Amino acid sequence: MDQRNYQEVEQELKGQSIRVITYQIGQRYHCHIEIKDPGAVIARGSAATLSEARSAALKKAEARLSK
Repeated sequence: MDQRNYQEVEQELKGQSIRVITYQIGQRYHCHIEIKDPGAVIARGSAATLSEARSAALKKAEARLSK
């Protein structure tokens, strides 16, 4: 697997500490978001650009944390 541009960022979303992980495989960018404690993935996104993948995953995570 040719994984590039790996990045991990911690931030807050809806009062939860989350970790946003982004990376590129081939021509696609991927993002998954996990709740920092216990480390459960709550959303994923993939797209042609990094910002689109991150935006899609953040939108899903926000909706799931709002429930």
